[in-house]
Amino acid sequence: MKDYLVTEVAGKEVAGKPNPGAGEAIRLSDLQAEQPLRQGHIVAKPEKPSGSAAAQPSGRRGSSKRK
Repeated sequence: MKDYLVTEVAGKEVAGKPNPGAGEAIRLSDLQAEQPLRQGHIVAKPEKPSGSAAAQPSGRRGSSKRK
């Protein structure tokens, strides 16, 4: 089961479940999600970044040469 976000084009039901509203999450199996994804009724919910990756600064470490 995965979480998806309902879009504004979805009708009263999404994959046989009541539409929780545009922008709201709905949990569906891969099979349940196939048709609504093709129709644009749902989109994959973005995954939250892990704390360790978000905490590291961008850029290269240890690559600068000091004179």
